[in-house]
Amino acid sequence: MKTISLKSILMAFVTILATSFYGCGGSSGTGSGSMSGNNQGRTTNTQGELPYAATDMDYENLFGNVDSEDYDLMTLAGMDQNLSTFAALAKMANMDTKLDFTGPVTMFIPTNEAFQNMPLEEFNMLTDPNNKAQLARFLQRHILPSKVNAIDFDSSQAIETASEEEITIDTEMNGNVIYIGGAQVVKSDIDASNGVIHVVNSIIEPTTDVFTD
Repeated sequence: MKTISLKSILMAFVTILATSFYGCGGSSGTGSGSMSGNNQGRTTNTQGELPYAATDMDYENLFGNVDSEDYDLMTLAGMDQNLSTFAALAKMANMDTKLDFTGPVTMFIPTNEAFQNMPLEEFNMLTDPNNKAQLARFLQRHILPSKVNAIDFDSSQAIETASEEEITIDTEMNGNVIYIGGAQVVKSDIDASNGVIHVVNSIIEPTTDVFTD
């Protein structure tokens, strides 16, 4: 299996994220019981209640009629309300100000619904200002340090992260259906001025094994 090694570049990137994470003193507060469903008890921070609500998505008309290449990745992410949770996490890590230094990148953005399905404890851990390294590792799983279009993915590949985690790539129907770490790409090849966005329907998860080579 061909591995896409991200160690050298992403280790530096994770370091940047970890050291520039949005950090106010102390732990984040806990949301009130007035919220319902999976939102109950979500962490409250300067971004408001997270994760943000999920609504129906029109993937064919994502970002409306704007020319996506006129905007950078984080600006685009902030333009659609269904990508607002990931955009908020990235802003907490100051990622919006750091991507310009890494060159064109590929960003897998989970929808708000994907975060709604995330275990409460895991999400609260990510949004705790004391957990800089964990948020950095989480974001790192959703970014490749080069521009990769959907046609370039195939099942003979895997991604090796900076922390030696393996993220599998699976393709079906002659490459028309793509899974990255178990998350299906539901909208691909959204070109931005500094890279490309692939929208995914769940959180990207690594396997439990690490590479031994």
